[in-house]
Amino acid sequence: MRRITDQGFRVLVHLVEHGGEGVSTARSIAEETGLPAATTAKVLKVLQRSGLLSSTRGLCGGYALECDPTKTSIVTIIEAFEGPLGLTECTVPGLARCDSHEFCSLEHAWPSISDAVIEALRGVTLQDLIDRGAADPAGPGTKRTDEAARAGDKAASASRLDA
Repeated sequence: MRRITDQGFRVLVHLVEHGGEGVSTARSIAEETGLPAATTAKVLKVLQRSGLLSSTRGLCGGYALECDPTKTSIVTIIEAFEGPLGLTECTVPGLARCDSHEFCSLEHAWPSISDAVIEALRGVTLQDLIDRGAADPAGPGTKRTDEAARAGDKAASASRLDA
């Protein structure tokens, strides 16, 4: 996934965690998610264009959640930013075959594998993602400090070395 897709998830999670409290301004979303204002504007535009958010202009305007997080698959969100999904070039709907298709012995294997992975992702909703994040010991929506992140990275590296 590209960074903007991850940022799109951050914005959606923020809006869900704030209980769909009417509309939120782009400025408040940027401030509360820690994203730059320009990035937030780009993310909001994609989410609004895809129908996941609505926007209202004017003094009391802003953005509101239009999707049900318990029914919105993460595939829907990813495809809003990335376009059609596929594990390899030859499995992305609408793309031409790659230059190597004549020599590829896996060309017929990839579509079923790609379909299985995408189907598994379709079974994960935005709410599932939020619930899994809430299980994080740091708590939902909390920022890990650089020291905590480095400590976690060192512990992970040490456990790999011990294995």
